[in-house]
Amino acid sequence: MNRVIMEFDTKFFKKEHVLLAAQDYTHLCWILVDGSDEKIVVIMIPKDEKIDTEKLKDEFYNYVLSTIKNEMI
Repeated sequence: MNRVIMEFDTKFFKKEHVLLAAQDYTHLCWILVDGSDEKIVVIMIPKDEKIDTEKLKDEFYNYVLSTIKNEMI
């Protein structure tokens, strides 16, 4: 099964930013967000097998970064 597993260090990423991005990707994937005080783990399983998981991973990471940037504005 195709899936994407990503880890975010909580020193740099707030859980709120990851959760906000995850909500916007629920139309493409089933998403599980879990973690600890040190890291946040995101598991994404595409709903369509045609989705390129590497591209999905890159786009999701960029989206999380944009949520951080938007908070600063």
